[in-house]
Amino acid sequence: MKKKKTNQLVQNQHYVPRFYLKNFLNAEKKIWVFDKSTQRTFLSSPQNIANENFFYDLPEIDGPLEEDQAVEKYLSKIENLHAPFFTRLIDAIEKREIDRIDDDMRSILCDHLAIQIIRTKEYREQMTQGFEGFRDSLSKSGWIPQEDQAAFSASESDVKKNQLSQILFDTEFKTELCNILNSHIWLVCKNITSTPYYTSDHPVVKQAHLIRPHRSDTGFRSVGIEIAMPISSQYLLVLYERTYHNGFEPYDNEIIVHHNPQNVIYFNSLQVSRSYRSVFCSEKNFGMAEEMVNTHPEMKQLNYKRMGFE
Repeated sequence: MKKKKTNQLVQNQHYVPRFYLKNFLNAEKKIWVFDKSTQRTFLSSPQNIANENFFYDLPEIDGPLEEDQAVEKYLSKIENLHAPFFTRLIDAIEKREIDRIDDDMRSILCDHLAIQIIRTKEYREQMTQGFEGFRDSLSKSGWIPQEDQAAFSASESDVKKNQLSQILFDTEFKTELCNILNSHIWLVCKNITSTPYYTSDHPVVKQAHLIRPHRSDTGFRSVGIEIAMPISSQYLLVLYERTYHNGFEPYDNEIIVHHNPQNVIYFNSLQVSRSYRSVFCSEKNFGMAEEMVNTHPEMKQLNYKRMGFE
């Protein structure tokens, strides 16, 4: 195997794009961070958050994933396409040049959402717990004996390889995910309260509104699912499954206003509970996040049991 020159490698790799995080900066071009694990609050910059050294590199395996940082380069190309779109979208809404999103906008936003969903540290943890849950289910059902469980376990390298392969090669999965997202009711919410929207190191979040015994209602196509991603401190994208949330049907693709701070607090709470470790805000305004972590101390643990993997 040919050794790469280290000065050609991108070391600092982001699982949330810097162009996106810049929409949450304060007047000093900094962003406030709340670390759930340590409960520490500090100022930072997009360069230094939602990242990990060589997060998308897996040099120990053969094939395209080890060649010239293929995943990092692929994501960089996607970001270069999406960054100007987000700038234009926010600017057009601000100037009231548009009052609804059209099919072309939805298509680009679907692409962004799908990639953002599967590229994060939190998604990798969900994959790990998914593998573990599948193994435990087989064991409990008697399909595999206790002594053979290790053979059905996925190593950290296996999970990483699966995630990177999904990002780079699994176009069928990404297309299907985009189709599911596009099938929902879409709203853009404008925040006119004094409380800014949070975002996090896993900004596309879900909330199940229909909980049935022995059923998983937390999927992206599940009846009653609500999906949200803040676009900036002032704007939020929300997707609603059509049958359960049919009351929103008349507002599909429209821009609505959040007058009530409780609406903002609700969506901010989802960023806290669904994030991997860090929550971001343009202001030092994490009282609610601190209260949530104190009330649910399991959130401090990076490998706590995720929804759907109990």
